[in-house]
Amino acid sequence: MPESNPIIPNFRPGDHLVGLLADTHGWLHPELQRIFAHVHHIIHAGDIGQPRCLQALRALAPTTAVRGNIDGEEHGDLPKWAEVRVGPCHLATLHIGGAPRRPTREARALVERLRPHVLVTGHNHVTFLDRIDTCLWINPGAAGNHGGHLQRLAAILHVHANGHLELHRVLLGRRGER
Repeated sequence: MPESNPIIPNFRPGDHLVGLLADTHGWLHPELQRIFAHVHHIIHAGDIGQPRCLQALRALAPTTAVRGNIDGEEHGDLPKWAEVRVGPCHLATLHIGGAPRRPTREARALVERLRPHVLVTGHNHVTFLDRIDTCLWINPGAAGNHGGHLQRLAAILHVHANGHLELHRVLLGRRGER
């Protein structure tokens, strides 16, 4: 990784970047290849859709993905939840987590058991960022063309070498625009 980064201007040696997305529903925005070209890891929080989406992400960086409610047998090998360490940051992900103030039982149990710094969820196509106790809950929003969202979104989590976390939203245009 170079000492500077064209996407994250305050990137320093020892820092890490994590691409976050969910709900692609079988379609990856062409700009994601450029935007995620400099990340160290990618987390896809489910509803991947076509296997080619996951293959394209894995060609960019190591990718942690979980199975969403629309992901069929072609994604049968994906776990329901996953965890990964990127630099000093411990991240966990699952598709249906609710929201920080109204988590699902499964999300609450996962956070209590794993104690991650960050939980990444998807499913409801609503972007949010909140902190509950020591866990930062992130839903990057829906990156695909299917669903009720108006804006396609993804995110880049900047994990500073000292453990400080900084989230950068990635706007991918209106749903349905090519």
